Amino acid sequence: MSRPSQFRSTVDELNWLVNDVQLCRRNGLTVPADVINRFEELLPVRGSDDGSIVYHEHWAIYCELVHRFEDAIGHREAQLTMLERLYVISDEGMRTSPHIGIQYFNEVIDELANDYEKTGKSELATKTFRRRLPLQ
Repeated sequence: MSRPSQFRSTVDELNWLVNDVQLCRRNGLTVPADVINRFEELLPVRGSDDGSIVYHEHWAIYCELVHRFEDAIGHREAQLTMLERLYVISDEGMRTSPHIGIQYFNEVIDELANDYEKTGKSELATKTFRRRLPLQ
């Protein structure tokens, strides 16, 4: 993916980095060191927890990249809790939103289960995986 010359905000650039990481993961490629370094530069600028799903996604992905899986689990759990709340509040929103729909929810579940596996918590990984929602 070619990098834009300018971003509107720190969050916008972090979102671009997330997309780059996901593209690498899907294609079995190693995430370039400059992407990891840029996460390290931007995350402190992003600030403290603002209660958003995206905040925890950015931190979870960074923690996974640097093999801090326990920290990643904390961020994935927070992300999942917010998504579950959103699902309860707005069932229709979860089904129709292109960014925060059931598929996204299940992707977060999968990442959390993977993080549990990497920390030797297979039982929690299995339990987490069972929380997936059926696609409709």
